[in-house]
Formats: sequence, structure tokens, C-alpha cells
Amino acid sequence: MARRAAEVRGIREALAATLGVPPPTSMEMGEIHFTGRIAGFRILESQELPDGRWRAVVEVDLLGPSEKRETSINAVLTEYLQFRSGLVLSRQRCREHEARLQRDLEEAAEALRVPITQALQACRADLAVIDRALEDLETKAANRLTAITTTSSPVD
Repeated sequence: MARRAAEVRGIREALAATLGVPPPTSMEMGEIHFTGRIAGFRILESQELPDGRWRAVVEVDLLGPSEKRETSINAVLTEYLQFRSGLVLSRQRCREHEARLQRDLEEAAEALRVPITQALQACRADLAVIDRALEDLETKAANRLTAITTTSSPVD
């Protein structure tokens, strides 16, 4: 989740840089409005820092107000697979962490049981969020694919 947050923050900051406005983190209050659409983004680099935080370098493509972007099935599937693989990896790491916490809880002295139990509950809550995000991703990808195939079908 920290990795995904870094990537989203990177997208936000790349968008601000592309528009030539101050980065969102430097603004105390305000709104930015522009017409056009984000054509897409690429995560150029994503790495975990020694303190556990994540750093992401992102490139953003913009379309002007009059341009339209055809969404292809390949683009939807590529985006879906990228997000799904990230979520599945996060879920796998969370399950491994849950198993470690469960072992620690079984072996822990009474004084350590409360913090380990709290960490285990937080871990299980993270797993529930990841599972919900996977379900949402599946639904949205299916809806987008249905919309593409419906609009690209020949009319009789």
C-alpha cells in the first residue's frame, strides 16, 4: 500500500509539473482547473527506501481539450494486469506478515500478546482492503472491456 501511495503521489506531482503549477505538497489551499484529459502515465521507477517508505518516478501524458483517446482492449488489459499484479503481490506479503505475527503470538509472553494481537488485526484489516480493491478492479475492468466491445461492434 505504501508503494501504491508513492506512485499515486508521483502521478499527482508529475501532473502538477506538467501543468507548470506548484507541487500540491507546497500549496496550503487552492484548486487547479484545466481542460483536457490524462492520456496515461508510466511508472518509470518504484523503489523501497531503507526506512520503509517508497519513492516513485512517474511520467504523465496529457491530451488537449479537443483530442480524444481511443481506449483499446490491450490498454485496458495492460492496466488491469499491472494493478492486479501489484495488489496480488501486496496480498501475498500481507499474508506472509500475518503468518509471522500468528507464530509470534503463539510464542509470545503475556506482556507482548496485546501489541502482537493489535498488529495482527491491522494486518487482517489490510488484507480485507486489498481483497475489496481486487474485487473492484475486476468489476471495473470488466465494465471497461464491455464498453469497448459494445462501442466497437458494427451496427446492423
